[in-house]
Amino acid sequence: MRQAPLWLLLSLVAACGKPAGPAPEVQSAAPDTTISSPADISSPPDVSSLPVDTVPPRPTPPPEPVASPAEPDDRILEKTPGLTPPLELVRVPPTKAAKGLAGTPGESAAAGPNDALVKVFVFSDFQCPVCRRAVEPLKKLARAYPKELQVIFKHHALSSHGSAEPAARAALAAQKQGRFWEFHDRTFDAQQNLEDADLLAHATASSCDPKAFELAIQDPALAAQVAYESAQAQALGMEGTPAFVINGEKSVGWGSYLGLESQVRAALETARALAASGTPRVRVALEATRAKDPTAASILFGD
Repeated sequence: MRQAPLWLLLSLVAACGKPAGPAPEVQSAAPDTTISSPADISSPPDVSSLPVDTVPPRPTPPPEPVASPAEPDDRILEKTPGLTPPLELVRVPPTKAAKGLAGTPGESAAAGPNDALVKVFVFSDFQCPVCRRAVEPLKKLARAYPKELQVIFKHHALSSHGSAEPAARAALAAQKQGRFWEFHDRTFDAQQNLEDADLLAHATASSCDPKAFELAIQDPALAAQVAYESAQAQALGMEGTPAFVINGEKSVGWGSYLGLESQVRAALETARALAASGTPRVRVALEATRAKDPTAASILFGD
């Protein structure tokens, strides 16, 4: 089966703060009801005239294939954040602050190696229902390319979502205890429950020490980091959520796992060529981003 072109995969994109595009019309192909000629239809050989001991034995049918556990359908993944285990936390050190942006850079939560060839910056909002759909597909993507891809979470708490900023600070407080991804999954799963008591419950269920969590969430540095990352998104022209920057390629909204993976595969092809030409692996994502969008390279990498 031919793979759908990228423009079709990305043609229906939803986002918080951004209207969804029109759904493309898909026409189902009519089933082929053509009947082959009689010569094409196999029939058992006539063995009535053969002696009994010369009748060919009936062939033994091949054994049924053993079914392997099926991976959840992408539509199921979009509806059930937390369905698969949390990602393993990788810490990305703060970058140099970009000029003119409010707030202060801080350590980011990520999954995948820091020298990954492709870096996917995900600007997300814990109160955004569209961001909720992207949780499990992003985990699937990170696991599909464990050595070449890094997913980096950035907080873009929209002003229209009153609980988004406290939830972002709570996630950073959980990150201090090494439980960011556990908190991330639980909070998106229970997205309707984002009051202070709910956030504490999510943190406790994520194996955070509740007293340390409550102390950390009041740290002004966390609020400054959330403000800075929202300013990054706005400086990149990405007002809605979720938003993605894949080695400099920007997009806003959620279409499908296949659409996002197609962007990653294209970025990987370019990144592998850079690495083969002698660019140090640890600088490949930066150089690819700079070639695509120098402003994005400065904002995201502090370069």
